[in-house]
Amino acid sequence: MNIHRLTAAAAALLLAAGAPAWAINKCTGPTGKTVFQDMPCAGQGAEVTVNPASGYTAPPQAAASDAAPVTEAQRINAALAKRERDIRKRELERAIDENTERCEQEQATLQARKSNARNNLAGATWEQSISQEMQAAAQRCDTRGQELYRELERYRREDAEFKTRSL
Repeated sequence: MNIHRLTAAAAALLLAAGAPAWAINKCTGPTGKTVFQDMPCAGQGAEVTVNPASGYTAPPQAAASDAAPVTEAQRINAALAKRERDIRKRELERAIDENTERCEQEQATLQARKSNARNNLAGATWEQSISQEMQAAAQRCDTRGQELYRELERYRREDAEFKTRSL
């Protein structure tokens, strides 16, 4: 009976040692961006060995180029791209908040200067000048805010498309 257990253990060990391993290459592109791929790196890079779980069967190849990732390298690249989009979205949200805060402070500063105008012709002229400056500042802030919102919405649409493709 001990011989059967020993034989079974040896067979299991041989099967585990004989399991296929995939070579994934972690490469540094010309822009310094890290990319994972199945092919050897053209420039700097290192090989990462990925062992499948027991019972793994490779997924069928997708026909469409925008289909969900099918290789480990594609899955890792998709995850990195999503992380970069998430970071950019947070940066845009922060930029929108900072733009709003800066614009409010600028308007408050101009309003305080405007309240110092004297009740005479020179004061009225100065007050009118400050009002025009406030309008120009508000227009700049509005334009910048719209640019940031459009870019944020583009990232949100890309995320929605990515989630739809990966389901």
